[in-house]
Amino acid sequence: EKQLLGIETEDKEDSIRRNTVRRQLMKAFESVTICLLPLPVEKTKDMKKVLTNDILSSEFNDAVNEVRQGICEQLVSGPRLWSNKPLTGPKISKLVPYIADALNEGKQVLPCSAFQSMIRGELSTLKSESEVALKSFLTKTRE
Repeated sequence: EKQLLGIETEDKEDSIRRNTVRRQLMKAFESVTICLLPLPVEKTKDMKKVLTNDILSSEFNDAVNEVRQGICEQLVSGPRLWSNKPLTGPKISKLVPYIADALNEGKQVLPCSAFQSMIRGELSTLKSESEVALKSFLTKTRE
């Protein structure tokens, strides 16, 4: 990791360019946390059972508690912003289908394009709803 992401002496144009890329990568991913949970049970045959607290491994429980703690810390720190707007549950739920579609099609997930797609979807829905409301209003005024 240090060799790949460590900042090197900026004595040449190439090292300056590499360091610029490294800084941009670190900034882009500084708020991303990836949690890999261990198997929930000691024996793989237990995976076929209904998982209850009494058969969960202590490593799994510890990892879940760490995830909970991280979520609590994020909630206390205030809302995350995206495009200078709070990233809320409804926004995330609208964004997930665009990300899932891109992943299922083997495309790259680019946050800006996913956000723009979500906004276009919202605008399309608003347009359709407005057209229906306008037609209904015009029908009533003609009568």
